[in-house]
Amino acid sequence: MIGRAQALVLFGVGAVALAMSGPTGVSLAAAKARQPRQPKAGPGGSATPFGGVRVIRGGSGYDAWEILEPADPSPPSAPLVVVMHGYFEYSGYSVNGAIAMHTALKGNVVIYPRWQTGVATPCPGPINIEPCITSAVTAIHDAIGYLHAHPNHVQPRLDEASYFGFSFGGIITADMTNRWKSLDLPKPRAVFLDDPHDGALTGDNEPALDASLAGIPATTKLVCHAGADGVIAGTDTAGHSLANASCNAVFPKIAQISATNKSIVLTSTDSHGQPRLAAIHGVCAGPGAPDTPPPTGPYPVDAYDWGFCWRSFDALRACALYGTDCKYALGNTPQNRYIGTWSDGVPIIGLKIQTQAPIRALPTPPRQAAPPAGTAETPAAAKVEGLRAAHLHDQRIVLHGTASGDNGVAFVQVAIVRRIGSTCMQLAPAGSFIALRRCNDPTSFLFATGTTHWSLTLPPSLRIGSYDVFARAIDGLAQTPSGYKRSSTGPFKVT
Repeated sequence: MIGRAQALVLFGVGAVALAMSGPTGVSLAAAKARQPRQPKAGPGGSATPFGGVRVIRGGSGYDAWEILEPADPSPPSAPLVVVMHGYFEYSGYSVNGAIAMHTALKGNVVIYPRWQTGVATPCPGPINIEPCITSAVTAIHDAIGYLHAHPNHVQPRLDEASYFGFSFGGIITADMTNRWKSLDLPKPRAVFLDDPHDGALTGDNEPALDASLAGIPATTKLVCHAGADGVIAGTDTAGHSLANASCNAVFPKIAQISATNKSIVLTSTDSHGQPRLAAIHGVCAGPGAPDTPPPTGPYPVDAYDWGFCWRSFDALRACALYGTDCKYALGNTPQNRYIGTWSDGVPIIGLKIQTQAPIRALPTPPRQAAPPAGTAETPAAAKVEGLRAAHLHDQRIVLHGTASGDNGVAFVQVAIVRRIGSTCMQLAPAGSFIALRRCNDPTSFLFATGTTHWSLTLPPSLRIGSYDVFARAIDGLAQTPSGYKRSSTGPFKVT
């Protein structure tokens, strides 16, 4: 079994691999401690109303792409997320597959560009990064174009775009979001860079980064992560220290982003239990399914994935799109520092969090105890504001309402139930009525248009009859309430 650093570092592999090896001995008591499992609620949790993910592949060569969209049920639209893998992933889509899958299940359209097919194809690393940027941008444009041409797929909300980039893909992501206007890319609302690194072939300070990153909007919420035993622990090909590489090279270039909108964070290797949590290059890598117990392969998911990577990226997007859950992704808060607790009650070493570079591995930050439960565990609430019909040429009925929630509102779903004597029928997405076993427990929902203020157009045939309307909101963390907001109404009338 190879380590993540050995598979993913572009150059200087030996130096980083040696740096990550570290001490592995643990006491007999500690050896019994197990990693915490993925939580259900909150950022990074497993909660989702979607039963699966639909995968679409297109393009060819180094312009190929993969789309992951939430399914079962499929919403009409969802926020866009671009996930960029690192160097040496010639076959595409395995490394960072877990965060891509988690993000899609959280109710996002994920575009995963495959921007590389060989060691120097299409770009020879940092010697000339431009062909790889062109490849990634081409894949993003083509994937968006495909979705726009196929309205039966989940449509990406381009005004709610977020970006994730690992290693060399993090350098490409930084440059792409810096040039988003000239490249005609969706404006970056949130950016997560995981140990960005250009390989140190042309210098020890990430020279493949644009000379200035001032083009990244000042309003962007940005997190940059460096592993204590990752890039900053290694050396370049000339033997120079990379202590000022990775996020330490990115942060001096984003002065336009205020301290409240950015965090540079560091993970530390924690060998208290088994398997240990390694703060190597590739902390957020891993193709496995959520909550897959390690080891399952070369890049198993672990508590650093859901406890830090997924949690931070979920909360960062919620912060950027809904103004909620910022304390779980930005700032030196206990909610942000906390990763989880070993099975014997010992907290995992907390994140080190700063708003300025450089960030250093030493001193090792203390273990962070679990903070009090916060609003991230409170589902959104949907409120039916009222029923109103409008004069339209085909006499359609338009249902209106509002929704709100502690974690924002990503989607609103509505169920229409007709009572006929002691039986109930439910309006299905196809437009017909189907039998419902329990009148107060709808099984199928229609996606409304809008979020905090939403509307739903109903067939004109519903002008005759009385109905119960059930509404629920899916919040920015893909959580749904345990019940519904119900509003009984008489016959719909066109006014």
